[in-house]
Amino acid sequence: PWQPPRKLLQDDANAKREQYDGYFHVRAWLRAVAKSRAHCIVVTDLRFPEELQILHEMHNAWIAWVDRQEAQRRLEESIKAGDPLSRNVSESHWERIRQGSNFTIDNNGRMEETADYVKKWYCSFWGDAPSWLCDE
Repeated sequence: PWQPPRKLLQDDANAKREQYDGYFHVRAWLRAVAKSRAHCIVVTDLRFPEELQILHEMHNAWIAWVDRQEAQRRLEESIKAGDPLSRNVSESHWERIRQGSNFTIDNNGRMEETADYVKKWYCSFWGDAPSWLCDE
């Protein structure tokens, strides 16, 4: 029977975590980072405490919690409705991830407001950012 692609990915990831351990994907990510020559790496999604832990152990890692109340409301509604995708273990650590972040980005307004907020934070933090980004 047909299953949503997200379910297939969740099932595969969970099987790897159960077969090996919670660091299976973290180790794969660390190998990719080690091969990279990037000065800055952006991780756009954290789902598990092991991912948060490894970022905390890295030098100069900044972890942002993107606060989107609408997304949280939809997740809670999906859980109450019994949606199996929302009940997956990958959806259960959000509070720990939020508490482990260094700062919060408010994403409850218009897209332009969120972009301005991120831009101001980035430019104040990285002072030497490119002029096209930080000059107003």
